[in-house]
Amino acid sequence: MSKVEYKQVKVNFRPDDYDRLKQIADDRGETLAGLLRQAVGAEIERATARRRVRCPDVDEAARQIAAVGRNLNQITRAVTAKQQKGALSLFDEVAVQQLIAIREELGRIADAIKRPEEPDE
Repeated sequence: MSKVEYKQVKVNFRPDDYDRLKQIADDRGETLAGLLRQAVGAEIERATARRRVRCPDVDEAARQIAAVGRNLNQITRAVTAKQQKGALSLFDEVAVQQLIAIREELGRIADAIKRPEEPDE
């Protein structure tokens, strides 16, 4: 097991704030450093949780896009199989072009969901 290397931070408090924090730590049976680590750790967890907030509407849209993408892949495989057999009709060639356009548009939509544009300032 490797040794964890800690970083040190020096924090200055007004005397009355320091006394209050020391009292809270003593009441909890902790050291002042332990109390501060716990408080900072809790804030880090809250900040991390805020970044992970899910949006049900966006999640559902992403699932729907994925489903359409899977359907497009199935159609593309079927058309490719026909093409390899030399049985591709003019209708199939037009369908392939439309499938490519749909796939590209779905990619743009999926990218927009993953990386929403910054609001105008």
